[in-house]
Amino acid sequence: MAKANFKLIFFFLLFNGVELLKAQEKQVLFSLDSCLTIAKSKNFLIREAEINIKLSEEKIKEAHKTWIPKISGFYNGFYDIYRANHIDEIIEDDHPHTKHLHYDLSNVAGIEASALLYNFNSRKYRKEKSLFENLVAINEKKDQENKVILRIYELFFTILINQKLLNISENNVNNLSNLHKISEKKFAIGVITKFDLSQIEQEYNNSVYDHQEKEQQLTQSKFALLNFLQLEHSPDNLVIQDFESSQNESTLSKLLLFKFNKEHLENYPILLAEKNRLKMMEKEVLLYKNNIKPKINGFMSFGTSSQSFLNAESQNNSLYSQWGNNINNRIGVSITVPIVNSYSDKSIIVQSRILVENQINNIHKIENELYGQIYSELLNLKNDQKLISLAKVRENVSKKVFEMSVSAFNSGTINTYDLNKSRLDFISNQVERARLEITSRLREKVIEVYYQFNI
Repeated sequence: MAKANFKLIFFFLLFNGVELLKAQEKQVLFSLDSCLTIAKSKNFLIREAEINIKLSEEKIKEAHKTWIPKISGFYNGFYDIYRANHIDEIIEDDHPHTKHLHYDLSNVAGIEASALLYNFNSRKYRKEKSLFENLVAINEKKDQENKVILRIYELFFTILINQKLLNISENNVNNLSNLHKISEKKFAIGVITKFDLSQIEQEYNNSVYDHQEKEQQLTQSKFALLNFLQLEHSPDNLVIQDFESSQNESTLSKLLLFKFNKEHLENYPILLAEKNRLKMMEKEVLLYKNNIKPKINGFMSFGTSSQSFLNAESQNNSLYSQWGNNINNRIGVSITVPIVNSYSDKSIIVQSRILVENQINNIHKIENELYGQIYSELLNLKNDQKLISLAKVRENVSKKVFEMSVSAFNSGTINTYDLNKSRLDFISNQVERARLEITSRLREKVIEVYYQFNI
């Protein structure tokens, strides 16, 4: 019989051990660094920014190749209608050919090479514009990386807060469970009333409900992180590896004593991107202005032409038949001057200047918002240190009061109401301290992102 029981216990332990190993295999451990690595390699925003960089690099190549002549084949078919005045010196004035219109069908085909020779520095402006556009794309990628990092910090520390709150809630459930067992015994011997016991039961049920809510919040925050990382793991299997604050005392003191002003924002990516966008738009204004100026092109063509005379008089004339087929070789310069719709072009120039003015205003707006955001984080970080010190004292005092209240309740000195009041105060102070400490750690990481750009 003992041998059979031993086998049963052995298989029970083996089965539970296997299940435990399976559960451990399913768990996925994530640290803050691993989350950042995954996000930087897979995030859609960063990938989109990388594509924009490639596009801007191609525009640089395009702008630098505008000097290369264009070679194209051409064919033109057209009718000519003219008087034969060009042969008046050869033929008598009363010759019948000079008194009629002549019709012919011309076909011209060949190869032509053309190149822009001069357009008031448009080629130079186009190159400069493409370079500024590339700098915009590069700095926008850095800004997107910062946004992704900040978002990871927000999601990661939200999980840490929810884990801490869940632990506090779990301790509260355990305390009330023990208190409820003691209260049942005290009620059984008539030390407390049914009302007191019902209050304890109500508080216990509320704590269980609160614990379930905290579990749900933790699961939702884990899912939010996994979704942002574009991973399909179950939130229940995600384990977040906590860490101590990365700032040592000297670095934290340096941050707290830092005298921050707007000059420290000069190297921040979003501002660099917008300033380069401004320079790009200024080059666009110059390009629009050149659209209403003449363009000088050089060309060279090789081809043949043939003419078919449609009226009988021309067909029977030997002089005209000599012009029927020719080889055309041309080299020259063409000047193009815009004439019609110049008002529309001028309006585009005015619009582009207005957009430049708006971009200058936009830069000031972004600079002011960024300054306010960073300065606010620094102020809050300083205030957090004071509040955390006070929160520790409050939590320690409320813990002692709660422990004394439990002893007093067990001895019958205080009632259930006084016990619950001290318990709720203790829980409230625990939650407040946890939020302050983790939020302060989040602020440190956020300021690290700003600080890397000489802030």
